[in-house]
Parts: sequence; C-alpha cells; structure tokens
Amino acid sequence: MIKCTVCGHENLPGSLYCSNCNSDIVVGKRKPLTDSRIEKAILEDSLEEVGGIESLALEVPHNMPVKEVVRLMIDQQKCSVVVVGSEKSIEGIFTERSLLRRVCNEIPINLEKPIREVMLKSPVVLKKTDTVAYALHMMEVQGYSYAIIEDDPIRVINIRNILHYIVELHPSLGGFDKVLNGFKEAVLKKRTLSEEEREIIKNLGKNKELFYRAFTVARNSGKLGETERITRENFLNNFLPAVKEISKQDEHISPDESAVLGKLVKLFEEEKDYFLPND
Repeated sequence: MIKCTVCGHENLPGSLYCSNCNSDIVVGKRKPLTDSRIEKAILEDSLEEVGGIESLALEVPHNMPVKEVVRLMIDQQKCSVVVVGSEKSIEGIFTERSLLRRVCNEIPINLEKPIREVMLKSPVVLKKTDTVAYALHMMEVQGYSYAIIEDDPIRVINIRNILHYIVELHPSLGGFDKVLNGFKEAVLKKRTLSEEEREIIKNLGKNKELFYRAFTVARNSGKLGETERITRENFLNNFLPAVKEISKQDEHISPDESAVLGKLVKLFEEEKDYFLPND
C-alpha cells in the first residue's frame, strides 16, 4: 500500500492520486477537481451508490462441494459466490473463471472437492465507503472483474454494475431510456388508462428530447445536483418537480412542448406509487 502524504490514506500500489483526498501522492499536493461531471461522480461517490439489491453476494460455507456451489450459482443466476467461514469472515471468492481454470482445467474433473480448495483465497475486500474510482483502480491493478464489498450483507459488484451506474449519470448515455422504458412497461400493464394516456405513454420515446433539454436546464440552474444520477427515485422525486417548473418558462420551451411535458409529468405523478415498488 502507498500512504498519502496529505491525509495518510493507504492507496493501492500504482496509484498516482489519493482515492480519499485526490492529492498527488508523489508531489503531495491536491489535484484540481475535474470539470467532467461523470468523472467527479466516479472520484467522489462511494460504493454504496453502485449495484443495489442485485449486488447482494451469494454466500456459501467453505466445505460445500463444488457441484453444489455451481448448481446454486445457476439457480440464483450469479456469476460468483463469496466463501465464508465462522462469523461470516470472508475466506475467498469463487467465480465462473475459477470454475474454468481451477476445476475444469483438471482431468478428471472432480466436482466433489470442497469449494475452499478451488476458491481464490484472501481476495481484496473493499469498504462500502471506498470510492468508485478506488474500486476501478483495484480491479485494473489486480486484474479482477469484480469487487467484494464488506457490508451487511456482503455485496459483490462487477464491471456491469459500474457501467449501469455510469449510464445513470447522464441522459445521453441511456439513463432516461432505462427509466422511461421501465415506466412504460409498468404503466401499460394497467387497464385503467384512458386512450389519451395510453397514447402519451406509447410516444415516450419520441418526446425524450424534451426531457434531455429540461434535464440540462434544471442542472445548469442548480435545481438538480451536479452528479445526481437518473434513477427511478431521483427521476420521480427530484427531476419531475424541476421539469414542471421549467415547462412554464417560455424561454426554454414552446407552448406545444409545454403541453406535452405537462401531461407526461401529470401521468408520472399519478402513477408514482405504482411505478416505484417495481424496483
């Protein structure tokens, strides 16, 4: 580990900047913050922001046979398991790569072995307060495609989880697509919608540019946090009120566009309780 001369935080070998205070480790001075909103979020957000419920680890005892672990991974649709000992101490991790390299690479293949004999022992374990940038650096340096997070319960995030997190940082990366498509699927299952409401929902994709523009205005005017992600909760609780206010401002939007946004906002607000429980 390399200790930062400014704040004393221990960083992974090869680090140029401290993951805690963003100081230049060699020079000992703070690095100016980037102007990139996405880069700021990656540098500042903790791992609590990544993965959500889908990152909850599948935990198995160290004496479980490999074949049972593999069956469990298939049933639970997990690409890894965390091997735990007494008092939930983390002893290792077993992944799809472990299966190929440590089990199937041997002839004859022995699936009766206890998982402790083929797991990756003593993996790097991160804290939930570590930053996303720290996790990415660890994965790059160590050659991992995942990161174990010491939490209760234990979590495991992978590159896919981090990509989803990055997508939620900006509408042009697909953040709005994910939220709007999810809302569309959830609401269309209801049979109480009027024909006009149903038509509005079906045309969400066509009106996406309106949301992009309102999003930019809301961010630039300080109505949304600079690194606020486009999740369902943030969209409904923080973004919609900002859109409602912006839709009334003539300098940002035409009367026809204002009418469309107004109907969309009204429908989102009315179906809010129906939409959120699907998370």
